Amino acid sequence: MQGGAYYEMGGGVWVQNPRYPAVPPVRMIAAGEVPELGIRHGRGIYAMVSQREDLMYLNTPEKVVCYTIPAGVALPV
Repeated sequence: MQGGAYYEMGGGVWVQNPRYPAVPPVRMIAAGEVPELGIRHGRGIYAMVSQREDLMYLNTPEKVVCYTIPAGVALPV
């Protein structure tokens, strides 16, 4: 599986991702606000995440540094 279960297309049309064989139907619910995270009514999702440093991996995934932990190496807790 890859990507979201549904994609919103132009005109508010939702299309199911064919990589997901079984997904529940789309349902719309009222969104809440979380001002301390920049989540406010009337603000688009991309506008909310485009300026946040902690969410930059969503906009520029090629800049994400990946680390491989060798087998048998314990990570500190």
